[in-house]
Order: sequence, then C-alpha cells, then structure tokens
Amino acid sequence: MMLLPDFSEWQSSGEPNWIPTPDFAGVKRRNGGAAIIRVGWGHERRDYCFTRNRRAAQRHKYSFLGLYHYTVPGDMASQARAFCRWVGKLAPNEIPMVDIEAVSGDQNGRAEAWFAIVDRKLGLSELPIQKRSWLYSGEFILTHQLTRVCASGRNIWVAAYGPDEPRLHHILWQSTDGTYKPRKNEKWPGARIRWPGAGKCDTNVYHGKLNQLVSAVSRDDLPYPRKKLVQMVQRGVAAELRTKLDGTGTTLAQGAQAAVGTEQGVADLTRQVADLAEYLKQQLPDPQGADRGSTR
Repeated sequence: MMLLPDFSEWQSSGEPNWIPTPDFAGVKRRNGGAAIIRVGWGHERRDYCFTRNRRAAQRHKYSFLGLYHYTVPGDMASQARAFCRWVGKLAPNEIPMVDIEAVSGDQNGRAEAWFAIVDRKLGLSELPIQKRSWLYSGEFILTHQLTRVCASGRNIWVAAYGPDEPRLHHILWQSTDGTYKPRKNEKWPGARIRWPGAGKCDTNVYHGKLNQLVSAVSRDDLPYPRKKLVQMVQRGVAAELRTKLDGTGTTLAQGAQAAVGTEQGVADLTRQVADLAEYLKQQLPDPQGADRGSTR
C-alpha cells in the first residue's frame, strides 16, 4: 500500500500571491514521486497554483501526476475544453481526472461528454478505456448517479472519509481530507500523515507499489527501466550498422516499416518513439549536468 496527496490552491499562502506550500522533494522522499494536483474550477478559472505545482512535480521527476478538474453544474463541453487549454500537452506520467460532485440527477451523460472531449484532445481516445481519463466523486454519487461510467471499465477515484474502504471497485481511495482525527489505535489509512510543506490535507490510498500505479497510466508501456532503454539503443545501432555492412542499403526506418507492415503500425510506432523521447527528456539526467525543468 502507498499514500499520495492531492494539492490545490488551498495548500498555499493564499491571497495575493498564492505561493504553493507543498514540498514536492519531501513528498517524493515519502512515496517515491506521486501526487495529484488540481488544474482548474469549472470553465472560468485555472487553479492559482496549478502551473507552479506542475512545474515542481516535473522538476523533481515525479513518476505519477494526476491532473484533476473540479467541474460545476452546467455546460460540460465548455469545461472540458477549458481543461484542455490549461493542460496543453499531456506528459507521459500524467493522467486527466474529472471531479463531479455537489450535483443532482443522473450524471453519466455529463461525465461522458467531458471524457469524449478530453480523451480526444489529449490523445487518449484510441487507448484501452483503463488507460484513459479517470473519474472522481463521492461513494454515493458514484453508486447512484454515475453507475454507467463506473461499469465501463474506467479507473475510479472514490472519496469516502473514514477507516472503512468502499466496496465499489476503484483504483484510488481518498480516505481523508485531513480534518478528521482518528481515535486512539484506530486503523485509518492516511488519517495521520502530514505531508511536507502542506501538513494534513487530502490523502489517497493505493493498494500496490509505485511502479504498479505508474503502469496503470503509462502509454505504450512507458516508462521503461533505464537498463531496457540502453539495450534498445544498442540493438538499434547494431541493426543499422549491419545494414550498412552487408550492403543491402536498407535503413533502420525502412526495416521498422517492413516489420510493422501497415500505415497504422507505422503511426503507432512513431507515437511510441515520440513518447519515449518525451519520457527520456523528463527522466534522464541532462548530459551537461543541468536539470532542465519544464517552463509550463
């Protein structure tokens, strides 16, 4: 089992500068590098701390970063488009999440409208459903107002504050918002943790190890172990050298195209190489020794 926090502008200095207080380096020392951050609220406003929180997670090379959107009653399409504008390009370690709460009536259609836009715009719509955007809400709303989405195979992040974990199928359990005090000797996962810089706040339970959580969101089997990356590069270079030495004149790219066979296969391979390059840029040390963080 591992714990991970979720942060927003509530974990900051407040007005007027909204300086984030979470210590992302300290959080990484606790759980290996996993957190969730709020992107925005409705279609009107980006979270005041989103850009700086995201940059901090990237700078410290987090393996998992959830990006959640607090939605409000009303037009879901405009909210989804706003979320995509705020996020821009999705990094390989990031996964979108929609937060639907404080609503009445059936919410399946609204959730599906958000997913349709976000998954398409952020390049997830062709992936298996368990690799696409996640759904967050309280246990009651999930079981009464979002039953179709819950049965679809999407990953569910459920909020249920207390020591007892919900029976609803889920990947993450938000067990506390940091305000509840467990009784002496009470077994309540996450209820006692104080996150570096942020103190007590929303805390989530994942039943597994960090590499398993990373695998749940990885596209094209990324991230690869560094040893595997070195082996791939060695094989690729060796193959290209062989083609030059044996006189066939076949390039590595032509060989790859012949191997996959179809235009769709070439497109998939191209996307995988692009994702791999992005992952390498984020995870491997700068060759000059400088840590180049994203400026987003």
